[in-house]
Amino acid sequence: MANNGQIVPVNQKVSTLRNMLEAPAMKTQIGMALPRHMNVDKLLRITMTSVQRNPLLLDCDPRSICACVIQSAQLGLAPDNATGQAYLIPFWNNKKKAYEAQLIPGYRGLEKLARNSGEISTIQARAVHANDVFDLEFGFDQKLRHVPNLEDPGALRCVYAYAKFKDGGIQVDVMGIGDVEACRARSSGEQSAAKKRKEGKWVAPTPWETDYEEMAKKTVVRRLCKNLPLSAELAEAVQLADREDAGLPQEMGQVFDIDAEIEAEEKPVSALDAVVDAEEEKANATPKTKAKQEAKMEPANQDETPGGLSEEDIEFMRQGQEDGDLFGGQA
Repeated sequence: MANNGQIVPVNQKVSTLRNMLEAPAMKTQIGMALPRHMNVDKLLRITMTSVQRNPLLLDCDPRSICACVIQSAQLGLAPDNATGQAYLIPFWNNKKKAYEAQLIPGYRGLEKLARNSGEISTIQARAVHANDVFDLEFGFDQKLRHVPNLEDPGALRCVYAYAKFKDGGIQVDVMGIGDVEACRARSSGEQSAAKKRKEGKWVAPTPWETDYEEMAKKTVVRRLCKNLPLSAELAEAVQLADREDAGLPQEMGQVFDIDAEIEAEEKPVSALDAVVDAEEEKANATPKTKAKQEAKMEPANQDETPGGLSEEDIEFMRQGQEDGDLFGGQA
């Protein structure tokens, strides 16, 4: 997040994003999209934790992060690295010359959506190592046998995924490491991280660097899902993953076009855009203008610091840097 080329302090970026996500209009949109078993406040806490773990996300257009949250709500997937359902990834948009956030479904998220179709009883992804016993035979009578070597598995050899239908049918797909690496090279997250590192800037490890096997499984599950009965949610998740794999922007701003269409004609600006513009106006205000704005406001909470962050915000940032898990693994 930058304002007219100016460098914005990290605490201000965090505060701006938090205010945008917690705005009543935004929370209403998220709540309308969420399935019953998910909670708006918990989803927002998970989102802020994911952003904290990857500071490059704070350089993304905040609207794109909001769009990712709405999209994750519609899919019923939490953008949480711990569960592997979905990931928030920074993406460099060459056309806009700016960073945008992307929502990338993980393999566990794809499996969840596939099972929700009601036609699949089992879907799993596995990694095969050099010392495993692995036999796969395609044809009219498909055969699959995998015996892992738990003592000395060896190097990663390939990944495969299979789905068993309730009528007894089976669908299998397998990918060698060469195919997996080709997908990784096209990944927008990897490309954005490489760009920043080339500029000499520190970048948090990408999911491919921290969870290689999990990402490899996601890649083969995504390809398998194209041959499965697709619900609307699964089809959308596969499309998002495909665009990320191809290094293309997800164009999630279209989420807000729907909001704009249902606004009254006398309100051409969507509710979310109004929130964003208000926050950006605060950030761009001169000291004199800020003084006038503050004079009109009620006295600030005594717990707040001059940087715009409350003591809770500071504790939020400090804990994430210390142990990387703000909520003790219970997000």
